[in-house]
Amino acid sequence: MRRGFQTRRRDDNHSPIADALRGVGAQVYDAAKHGTPFDLIVFWRGITTLVEIKNPKSLHGKKRARELTVDEVAIHDMARSRGCAIPVVETVEQALALIGARSSA
Repeated sequence: MRRGFQTRRRDDNHSPIADALRGVGAQVYDAAKHGTPFDLIVFWRGITTLVEIKNPKSLHGKKRARELTVDEVAIHDMARSRGCAIPVVETVEQALALIGARSSA
């Protein structure tokens, strides 16, 4: 039995996405720092959203970075089984649209 998730490598677009969400006023907890199978917890206007960040342009070994890991698939399946979702975003624009925010730039 596993006792926790392994810390994983962050995608290159992780910080720009988190920074953009903070820039529009969202509170962002960087869960990836703690090895969770999702990257961010975003608090915005009374709604909490778990967010997975993927970067289709980067490669990690032979696997495309966009593919979910075994741990990510497990948590996405668990959420889906209870009518919840963990959205996957690749760009700042997608992240802002996810929470219904507009870029301040």
